[in-house]
Amino acid sequence: MAEGPIPVKASNRKAREKRLIWFEALAAFANMGESPQRIGEGPQGWEGFRRGNPKFFPGYLTDWFYRTANDWWRMSHLSETPPNDWREFHSKHPESFPERIEDWAVSIRALREFFDNHDPVPPLLFYRNLLRRVWANEDINGNCLRFLLGFEAEALAGGMGGFFLWKTEPTPKPPPSPGWNLKWLGDDDDGESRISDLPQGRPVIDGSTGTISWSFACRFQSAIYELMQERWRAMICPQCHKYFIADKTAQKFCSTKCTGENKRQKQIAYYHRKGKFIRPQRKTTRAKTQRRKRQ
Repeated sequence: MAEGPIPVKASNRKAREKRLIWFEALAAFANMGESPQRIGEGPQGWEGFRRGNPKFFPGYLTDWFYRTANDWWRMSHLSETPPNDWREFHSKHPESFPERIEDWAVSIRALREFFDNHDPVPPLLFYRNLLRRVWANEDINGNCLRFLLGFEAEALAGGMGGFFLWKTEPTPKPPPSPGWNLKWLGDDDDGESRISDLPQGRPVIDGSTGTISWSFACRFQSAIYELMQERWRAMICPQCHKYFIADKTAQKFCSTKCTGENKRQKQIAYYHRKGKFIRPQRKTTRAKTQRRKRQ
């Protein structure tokens, strides 16, 4: 039997549920860490996020995003003691790693100096950092948001800069697609390379109503665009500093645990500020009251 049309209310409910799932994925991406001292951060945490959100980025970029991030993490945590595969580093990056094992320590010190001076980040963490700025309302001119949605030229024209992207290999080219690679007749390819790896969004016109909306090539960008329509949902917990999606406009904390911990800390602070001085006075007052009653 053929299925009938989905009722409007059910359709709207499913759309809301899908948006919330996308929003939660955005929050998980914003909370992604790279500290080797914390469990679940670094390559292990990134791989966990990838398994949970396999279609978060464009398919042709996904492997490259995580591969370059893993290369960055490995190279940024190398010690002056050569690893067993030190020859592979030289074969892949002869300009950064020595051909002789005796020169390994010197090259690592130069690499550390480069990281300290330029603070390079792979695209995976670069987009995470941009999302964090948008989430925290630190993107005053909207350039980070423009960059995330693929409008690189507009972001750079607005003054965005001062970053250093770490790319151990060229960005993969998008597959041929008439909908995304359409060029007007007469356009010339200037040969300039883009900094951003994410494709630019495109306007979609509703032929019935004439309304214009935006379509994006990956779930990451679509989720950001949708979240900006409900920006009040993007919150940072003042207790644990976690990025989270609020259910209500009045919600401030990410969980009941953080709510209770914040309340407990306020009670302790009140006691040390005022309560410990009031308590002896109350005890004295109660003692006097009891004496008067006994009399």
